[in-house]
Amino acid sequence: MLFILLLLTLRLLLRPLGVDALLLAARHRAKSWGTPLALRRRVGGSRGAGLPVPWIEVVRTAIGPPRVEGRLEVARAAARLPATSWSGGSPLSPRRWIAPFALALSLLGLAAAQAAEKVKIAALTLVSSAPLFIAQERGYYAAEGLEAELVFFRAAQPVAVAVASGDADFGVTAFTAGFFNLAGQGALKVIGAQSREEPGFDFSAYLASNAAFAAGLTAPEKLPGKSLAVTQHGSSFHIMAGLLARKLGVPLGSIRLVPLESLPNMQAAVKTGQVDAAILPGHIATALDKAGEAKLIGWVHERTPYALGGLFTSTRNVEQRRPVVEAFVRAYQKGARDYHAVMNKRDAQGRRIFEADAEPVIAIIAKYTQATPEAIKAGAPYIDPEGRLDVGNVYEQVALLKEEKLVDASVDPARFVDTSFVAGHFNLPR
Repeated sequence: MLFILLLLTLRLLLRPLGVDALLLAARHRAKSWGTPLALRRRVGGSRGAGLPVPWIEVVRTAIGPPRVEGRLEVARAAARLPATSWSGGSPLSPRRWIAPFALALSLLGLAAAQAAEKVKIAALTLVSSAPLFIAQERGYYAAEGLEAELVFFRAAQPVAVAVASGDADFGVTAFTAGFFNLAGQGALKVIGAQSREEPGFDFSAYLASNAAFAAGLTAPEKLPGKSLAVTQHGSSFHIMAGLLARKLGVPLGSIRLVPLESLPNMQAAVKTGQVDAAILPGHIATALDKAGEAKLIGWVHERTPYALGGLFTSTRNVEQRRPVVEAFVRAYQKGARDYHAVMNKRDAQGRRIFEADAEPVIAIIAKYTQATPEAIKAGAPYIDPEGRLDVGNVYEQVALLKEEKLVDASVDPARFVDTSFVAGHFNLPR
């Protein structure tokens, strides 16, 4: 279809210039139509001279065979093409070429649209995926020549598996032990950042049950010896607990991790006192605290700022489709800048604020997450405007999970973190 559109476009551009005479048949077509025509025959006229007939035969046959019996004028008449001053006929006029030229441009635009590179993007419907949503809604993928399809999952690991298997081209999600093992096998490349725990930006909170709080669990530093709900071993919540234990100088085993599979299960367990504490997204933690169902005792960014997740693609894409990866990164960065401009604002006292200019971005996020504006504001992470990654912290996470025997000893972040697509990554190992 694209080839035919290009042929039609070429025909429309050439017709008003008098080059329609070039639409005579080549010998192989002439034979099939029973018309004698030598390949050496050339087009007459001062501008058309010297151009071989076969050069334009394909264009003409895409529209329909000309009658080639007799002279050049017979062929032109049979094709219902007007004579022009360049081939001895009537002079050119604006009316003759403006309309075909405009239509030709339209066909070229349609052809370009059909040539867009199709990409699938795997993610979760969380606020941390906001740059993906913004880039889609504001046409940033299309502007880079990409036809993007967003595919959503309910957990982080399937996102990584989809990209590694080729079912998706790009992914954005939290780092986990499963992710690092896949990347360590050579299937994935981390090319940018998702979000991070940044000082001054409330995102993940430590929450104590009312009973544990009454018994003295009033700060995250008092978690050793207590139980802490997580989704599963090797999850981002496991990593947060491990980074805290490292900062406190205690073994992670001193905090009893209780895997409960899902956020609702974690929420219910801390409300009912089945666990002493949990790490939960800010909008859930603040709601429980306000309702008196648990106590918010601190924020992750206050103790252990860290790289929550990444932007990644397959190793195959990096090696075989680098221009596509570069185009995707540019579109993602545009979305990240839009988010940063209105969602990462703070006032003179360092408190986060959301002004009127944030409303359009919040509306886009709400479309994909189905969350209320209030919940979006309470659960909005810090997202770097350029997609820059805290590379050193990724190395630390891998080391921590190796100690926990959750990541294979052979996994080396240097092999799967590709810093060539985004400039200015932080904390690069020396």
